Amino acid sequence: MLSTRFRLACPLLCGSILIAGMAQAQSSRQPQPSRTNAAPVVLTDQPFEIRSLGMMLRLPLGARLDTSSVGAANASFTLFAEDNTWILRLHSPQSRDKELTAPEVAEGLLEEMRSTLALRDPKTNKLRPADVKDIERDDNIVINGLRASRFYARLARVDGTVLVTGYTVFPIAPGKFAIFQIDCIDAEFEKVKNVYETILATVEIRDPAELAADRAAGVLAGERLLAQFNSEDLVNMLPSQPQFFRLYRPGDAGLPGDDKEVAYQVIEMRRGQRGELDPRKPKSRWMQADRDWGIIASVKSRFLDGNRVVDSESIYFLSLDRSAEAWSIHMAVKQGRDSAVFTETGARDGDAIEVNIIQPGQPQTTKRWRKPPEGYLSQVETLMLPLMLARTGASADFAFYVYQPQHNDIILRRDTLEQSEQPGQWIQLTRASEDSATDRAVLDADGLIVRKQMGSGVVMEAIKFDRLLSIWRGKNLPTD
Repeated sequence: MLSTRFRLACPLLCGSILIAGMAQAQSSRQPQPSRTNAAPVVLTDQPFEIRSLGMMLRLPLGARLDTSSVGAANASFTLFAEDNTWILRLHSPQSRDKELTAPEVAEGLLEEMRSTLALRDPKTNKLRPADVKDIERDDNIVINGLRASRFYARLARVDGTVLVTGYTVFPIAPGKFAIFQIDCIDAEFEKVKNVYETILATVEIRDPAELAADRAAGVLAGERLLAQFNSEDLVNMLPSQPQFFRLYRPGDAGLPGDDKEVAYQVIEMRRGQRGELDPRKPKSRWMQADRDWGIIASVKSRFLDGNRVVDSESIYFLSLDRSAEAWSIHMAVKQGRDSAVFTETGARDGDAIEVNIIQPGQPQTTKRWRKPPEGYLSQVETLMLPLMLARTGASADFAFYVYQPQHNDIILRRDTLEQSEQPGQWIQLTRASEDSATDRAVLDADGLIVRKQMGSGVVMEAIKFDRLLSIWRGKNLPTD
């Protein structure tokens, strides 16, 4: 059964929400009759690359690509048609069953769709099982030399609208699959089917052995970089004072007054004790472990999100022998008089890593991992990485495994150091995951960040506290 071998409920539910919304949006216009002789699909010249999967494919011109999910442990993206007639999603889940085949996954998807999708009757406001019909199935498709399975299914809604969803499944590694899902209304199916299958015909996948060798080379370079620094080296390179950063989106006219403030941060790194992870706990109540010495790094931030203000404080600890680490993250989301608090605590003792997450109205979530044997970057070392890169001056491609709170997972990141054209400066190129956009940071001779152009378009600049305060107050932004 799929439920015990390969859970895909989330993609299915997401797909149902998307196609329901699309059908509602299109119900206001008269559907055009589908065409059996579909027009040629015009694709982009440059392929879109999903590095973590070693995959490239070409997309239709004018389609809108949402890569907000790209960067997580399981790469995914959503593609919207220029005329809003279809939505395409990629999922790349992993199964523990290394013998699982594409036809078995396809059969499980169809079975789960029938058993889990439900539709709300507008007259009774009650849910009833969806009417799902398998209209086309082929388990012998070949995509880039890999055996794939594909099916299309019709889903009848209570309001009379008929939707079509399609899945194409193929393996990219033992137990790991690429799943392309397409959703449209039935009246557009023939045209959309042509677009969908044209896109998938362009898929190219690197040899898994070549991809693994490339990652291994990067991780080895990362491990060698970390091995160059002992605890004394790390302590000696710590900045002498806190650093203040302004984060903003540059205005279209290029004038400073047009910039949109996004956040500010204060980063401090110094020698300290583990008990400082909880500032509210007095030293008189410290346990023996709280008195261990190491490196303390803290990041205090304020982010503006529409009418919401998000305040966060992250404190990280790394023992002097680097065998243990711990961290605590507190985030308060405020909107008017309403406030919600999110907390995360994490710890590593040797190779055992545990993270606990508490969100409002939900039970505590606990996740555990084993530390990767090579190229693992602690939370403190992640903040210190620019300092280490500048000290070595090594122009190489580095890869590190690091726990990333935004994804609640251990993910491979990539870093490259380049010599700047400006004397006494370095350029650090970072992808937080293999599929993330590249951040470009300008470092001074010691490795301190001068300016970072993030892949999201946000600029992060080092700034004096007085200047930062003046900018925020001048724009009537909250500084309390």
